[in-house]
Amino acid sequence: MQTEAFLPLNSAQSGEMMAQLDQWQLQPYWSKHLSQQPLQGAQNSRRHGSGTEFAESRPYTQGDEIRHLDWRLMARSGEAFSRRFEETRQAQWCLLVDMRASMWFGTRRQFKVTQALKLAALIAWQAQQNQATLKLWVLSEQGCVRLSLSNLHGHSLVLSLLKQLNRPQNTWQSTDNKASISLAHGLGELFVQVDSGSRIFVLSDLHDLNADDHFAKQLPIWQRRLDLQFLWLFDPAEVALPSAPGLQLVGALGKALRLDRSAARQAYQVWAQAHFAQLEQVLAQSGGHYAAVSTQVALEDLASAYQQLFIYPLGVLAWIGRNSEAEHG
Repeated sequence: MQTEAFLPLNSAQSGEMMAQLDQWQLQPYWSKHLSQQPLQGAQNSRRHGSGTEFAESRPYTQGDEIRHLDWRLMARSGEAFSRRFEETRQAQWCLLVDMRASMWFGTRRQFKVTQALKLAALIAWQAQQNQATLKLWVLSEQGCVRLSLSNLHGHSLVLSLLKQLNRPQNTWQSTDNKASISLAHGLGELFVQVDSGSRIFVLSDLHDLNADDHFAKQLPIWQRRLDLQFLWLFDPAEVALPSAPGLQLVGALGKALRLDRSAARQAYQVWAQAHFAQLEQVLAQSGGHYAAVSTQVALEDLASAYQQLFIYPLGVLAWIGRNSEAEHG
């Protein structure tokens, strides 16, 4: 399929997405459950400062301001104490959408990149429900770039986000022959530019997340500073090959691998199982939340996929197993 002139979302799909957001907003179930703080964590982050909300009293240390002395506690204890305050600031959510070549793949329903844009629209809508500011980043073949959303609200914010992302594949391709930017490199660029305590949503197939051992070891350290949420996009055909005569896999360098022979199919299945298991191991060790999202999940079910992030981790292999049991149950 030629993807250079292909837009991830056509006008009909965009309209359907906006209508679905309105429907979710009107449903008490999603208004209640998608916004529950016990699932999603505190929506405001705090930093020490001179704000007006009292946090605690602690022993006086040299340099504390006199006006912050806790006179009542000092009178009772006979020791010097200072009152500490916290400054509340609006929570910050960041979206990183992977637009690299591997995301432009899909069978049956849609491409992975199409599903990513729908999820991005849902998260933008949800950020507004939680009164969080939203920043948008894209990982292209050229690097990690921030896109402007301005100070928009409601449908205007979601439409602006879709307009920024809904572009042909060649928009995100490199104009030279340099190697593609890795996900680890892109995340590294993003992490150093966002505020501590930010919630980071990564929408990607994560195909090269485990390519950098050093970065995999750094992820748990980043998780202590940031709230990492991985929406792991995949197409079922990447895990279990369909039965098709003449089936072949074409790599990034254009080399084709015949997969219609039983031995080749079996070798691929073994590789795929190990590949997805390794990715899940990296995610589990990072301490971040993750949920697998198939390209075959219908639009009306995307809210459930988003909510899965805050229930328990769900990897690709577990998703395949669970849905296979449901089909045969």
